[in-house]
Amino acid sequence: MDWLGFLCSTGELQASYCSAIGIDPSNLNLASIAIGALPGAQTVERTVTNVGDKNETYTFSYSLPDIDVVTKPAFFSVAPGQTESYELTFTVNGAALNTYTRGFVTWTGDDGHVVRSPVAVRPVQLAVPAEVAGAGTYGSLSFDVTFGYTGDYTTVPHGLVAAEMQPGNVVDDPADDINVALGSGVGITMHEVNIPADTAYARFSLFDAYADGNDDLDLYIFRCRLELYGRQ
Repeated sequence: MDWLGFLCSTGELQASYCSAIGIDPSNLNLASIAIGALPGAQTVERTVTNVGDKNETYTFSYSLPDIDVVTKPAFFSVAPGQTESYELTFTVNGAALNTYTRGFVTWTGDDGHVVRSPVAVRPVQLAVPAEVAGAGTYGSLSFDVTFGYTGDYTTVPHGLVAAEMQPGNVVDDPADDINVALGSGVGITMHEVNIPADTAYARFSLFDAYADGNDDLDLYIFRCRLELYGRQ
């Protein structure tokens, strides 16, 4: 179930039940810990199981440059076959923004048993959803913004531009290879798109609703003199 929740939250899985089981991807219960966007501070959770044959008490330590790590509880005891959950709070303390900082958190048992988890976190100024979507021609949407700093924040709005559709069709690419198709010209169509220099965001997509469902369409985007190739 955790794997399904992870896939839902990363967008790899889109299903009706995702809203009920989604989890923060950083909370997937793995031995390693990764936070792709750390805006100031974030808490992650882990659960461990004692697979040994005696009770053990573990104490915490860490090594992560310019990141403070606090655990709750500070130590714990776990009996054979039992589980224990804990939280780790990561707080940026001088680490460079938009660059991964790597290190370890370590739990040391009273018998000398050491459990070490690799950690990779990327501090950012703020964390926002990559995309929000709504329906209709008017209204509003709300979404969370997590700041990694204190001070003023100024937004710069950009007007939306209606989508431009370029209808067409493409014959089958007999080699199923974009490089062959580019050389032969068979199985591709080319569309040149002009994007104004001040454009903040451009998006390209194919629409399944306009196909019969018995094809395999691929979209390739080439920069500089931006060209779109459709291949079947």
